[in-house]
Amino acid sequence: MWIDLEKIRELAELASDKHLAELTIQEGDNQITLKMPPLPNAAVIPVPYAPHPGQNPQFPPYAPPVAAAMPPNPQPEVSAQDAVQPAAVTAQNSHTVKSPMVATFYASPSPESPPFVAVGQVVSAGQTLCILEAMKQMNELESDVAGKIIAIHGQNGQPVEYGQALFDIEPS
Repeated sequence: MWIDLEKIRELAELASDKHLAELTIQEGDNQITLKMPPLPNAAVIPVPYAPHPGQNPQFPPYAPPVAAAMPPNPQPEVSAQDAVQPAAVTAQNSHTVKSPMVATFYASPSPESPPFVAVGQVVSAGQTLCILEAMKQMNELESDVAGKIIAIHGQNGQPVEYGQALFDIEPS
């Protein structure tokens, strides 16, 4: 018989270390499948299968879906100062200007230039607040309301996500 218990132990350890839900090994006409218990917070990641040219599409070379361990969703630590600051900075009727794209945030037109706006500055509708660079395109982000800048969330040269808050403006 071809089944070597030591080899099966090694395969089970490999499957466990790699967080595989299932591992199938075939040697000739013999086949063994190891199924591991599901991990907590596990997500199934589908692996697309496309046969190679000349390969029989009915016989995939491996077992596609595997489970990957998802890290627990930790809550960020917030200091007492950080917890109080947003309430003090953000007015109740403030308007948030969000990023319309995934980009790099630039507070000024060039490294030696002063920033477009600063906290406490009064801006008008249509005034440039920052530059968002996406795919080598420089896009000016303009204020859609007139008012006073009460918070700037973007950091110069740092990436921003679509929908990320960049500025809080207290409308006038």
